[in-house]
Amino acid sequence: MPLRDGLSAVARDCSCSLGKERPALLERAMELTALRQMNRIILSLFQGEGDAAARALDLLLSAPVVLLDAKGSWLEYEDESTASGRPAYLVKGDERSVKAFVRDQIESAVVVPVCNSGFRGRLGVLAPADFKRARTLLPLMAQECEIVFEIEGLFRLLRLRLTRVLGGLDSAVILVDRDQRINYLNPAAERLLGRHSLELIGTDASSLNAPWRAPLTARPEVLERGVMDPVGPVDAGRWVDWQISPLREEGPAVTGWVILAEERTDYHRWQAAGRQAERLAITASLVGTLAHELRNPLAAASGLLQLMSRKPEKGLAYADLTIRELDRVIRLLNEFLLLGKPSQMAGEAIDLKGFVQELLPLLRGEGAAQGAEVVADLSEVSPVRADAAQLTQVILNLVRNALEAGHKGNQVVIALRQDQGEVALTVRDHGPGLRPETIDKVFQPFFTTKPHGTGLGLAVALAIARNHGGSLTAANAPAGGAVFSLVLPAAESTAPGLGRRPDVAVAVADVFLRGTVEETLRAAGFATLSAPDLAGLAAQADGRAPRAVIVEAGALSGRTEADIAQAFGRAALIAVGQPSSPGGLGLGPRLEGLPLIPEPIDYPRLICTVRRALGLEDGRSALGADQ
Repeated sequence: MPLRDGLSAVARDCSCSLGKERPALLERAMELTALRQMNRIILSLFQGEGDAAARALDLLLSAPVVLLDAKGSWLEYEDESTASGRPAYLVKGDERSVKAFVRDQIESAVVVPVCNSGFRGRLGVLAPADFKRARTLLPLMAQECEIVFEIEGLFRLLRLRLTRVLGGLDSAVILVDRDQRINYLNPAAERLLGRHSLELIGTDASSLNAPWRAPLTARPEVLERGVMDPVGPVDAGRWVDWQISPLREEGPAVTGWVILAEERTDYHRWQAAGRQAERLAITASLVGTLAHELRNPLAAASGLLQLMSRKPEKGLAYADLTIRELDRVIRLLNEFLLLGKPSQMAGEAIDLKGFVQELLPLLRGEGAAQGAEVVADLSEVSPVRADAAQLTQVILNLVRNALEAGHKGNQVVIALRQDQGEVALTVRDHGPGLRPETIDKVFQPFFTTKPHGTGLGLAVALAIARNHGGSLTAANAPAGGAVFSLVLPAAESTAPGLGRRPDVAVAVADVFLRGTVEETLRAAGFATLSAPDLAGLAAQADGRAPRAVIVEAGALSGRTEADIAQAFGRAALIAVGQPSSPGGLGLGPRLEGLPLIPEPIDYPRLICTVRRALGLEDGRSALGADQ
């Protein structure tokens, strides 16, 4: 029995006669085979295989050509993907003849409509050997086409909605298949990883520099999670809470994983600021009392010794040495006090470029004495509002440390740059750099790597920077050596009356508590005002109503709601410390639910409370998440 393309089917020892039904039986077998293959493809389409729709349409167009011995077949359709107005064509067989028929309608063909809710089109077969059979078979093929397009449209809609839902989440979402290849990531994941989805889809998920890399490589079958882990290089300063959940279909086998990650960089920074504030509070409580108790008698002793120095018979040989040592103790105690409380710095507008140029002869002289070179790279920058003496102290401290860090021939570079409203002064040396175990400790009071150092120089420099509304950071330069960066706000952003509206005002009588609270809020990025009481705070605000006010709990007793509302309007109120009465704050109904942060102050909790009061939290505090 001849088939197409020179092939034949041979039956041996067959008891049935070779009648006209044999070709019909063969064609029926071919139809059943095509139908079975079509069913398999539609099942794979339901399982989400990406090329299933294309394979189904290819089979639907090939079957009429084979079964009807036709010149060709085609599918003409329009849907959302053909918004240009021109229909799309899929052709099998003699493409030239099919296109000629579509254009000129020269030859005979059988054409049936194909349509559903999402598209419309036509399925045709050109010059079939049996037109009657073609008119029977082609509508069945058209129905299969409609099923394919219906399923494809459903999956397109699901993908679109899934993308919209996951794209609107603040948490990063990454879908990984059984081969650990990335199938999907939402915009939050792109922002977290710093790469576009086009770069990452199809790549190995375990190659990402992320905390879930090791657990994912082990192909977990249960939920894995981590808290406050770094993403990317540690010095990039990005931290996340994350979890990996295995995905299963029907059986126990894992078919993939979904990775969820929530960025917690801000909270990590608040925790660091809170720990620093706690250290400063401890330093203040220990040193403040000692300094106040000792400074006055030591100053009196210094005065007496100066009188003795005028009378040689009273001990001239030892007077100068004694005075010098007592002055050193007084300077040390003054540094302790600077750590313990923020200075009431009025400051003046200073041109940093000219200021550094005036100090350069002194700095270069000290460098020459140590066989080192001091180089200036000074750009034009806006003035900063600062105390000249304290600013000199910071610059001298940073340059002297840089000179001591390097070997003979060391080069220290002082640079000035401006980024919008901030001015950065950096001091870089070419020494060995900071060791990983000490880089986070260099600003701690009393920490030093020098044999005879006090460990207060950088701690005092940091306190001065923060008192000026700025920051001081340390890092290792990529090319080697350490870099210290002093960042100060430009004068126009700090001038009285011209600053932005304060986020938080602090009215606390205890100078040390007020100082540490304000330092913590500044480190968290809030603009602040502070005063010992509400009246002083209202005067200092100068019409710039703060969005939140932190008050001392003990000072609220006896104050009416009207007094507070008149002074601060709708500002959110937060109490710190201990109430004057054990039964509570003793306020009216509006203030009865006032947030209270008791002593000892939990500074991360304070920051979370402030953020919620300012509407920056979504109702779930970062503190509560950790608990």
